[in-house]
Amino acid sequence: LSSMVGRVFCLPASLRMDLWLTLLPLASLALVPLTFALSNVLGASGGSQTSTSLSKLIPRFKSHLDFPPSSTVLTYLEINGWLLSSSHTTLLVDPILVGDLDFGIPSVYRGRKRILPSSPGDAKRLIDSLPPLDGLLITQGLDDHAHVRTLRELRRRDPNLPIVAPPSARAAIEVGAGFGAQNVQYVKRGETARFVPRGSAAAGCGGLTVR
Repeated sequence: LSSMVGRVFCLPASLRMDLWLTLLPLASLALVPLTFALSNVLGASGGSQTSTSLSKLIPRFKSHLDFPPSSTVLTYLEINGWLLSSSHTTLLVDPILVGDLDFGIPSVYRGRKRILPSSPGDAKRLIDSLPPLDGLLITQGLDDHAHVRTLRELRRRDPNLPIVAPPSARAAIEVGAGFGAQNVQYVKRGETARFVPRGSAAAGCGGLTVR
């Protein structure tokens, strides 16, 4: 999936967002064919390409600042991570932006990203370059969805970031990353939660419901 990283997917707003939030983890595993109109691909993967890829990726976040209400914008951020904008609302989904994926056992397993930077300095720059976020969606409590090092950096950037997550992610969010319980709405199967735009310009408009 390295060729998908940083591409911008523009979808009709008429698509049901609850369906697409269900499909995102599957798309991350390449189990769902993605046949939308794409922007130009990033440069080739590899350590020597990291700074180049980052310099190309950051300007593409502007697509999430300027997207029309009639469309949905998705940017793939490797592994299970996505940046999603629709209905005046921008969400970060299951991001792994700081360091490698190691499930807390780096001597046994270490998954390295192919394009996005892993060094603390570049990862901090990437997180600080994200567009204003209306919320963070965590879909599981495992490290490949609730990545503690990334969550800590997101708390540094925005300690009041609204979060929707399953109860299994509580330890990573509150203990590991230090977010306050007041930030988080924990939802179980069959329950719903809603993200609303935080900016004054979009107050009372839009919003996304997670099922």
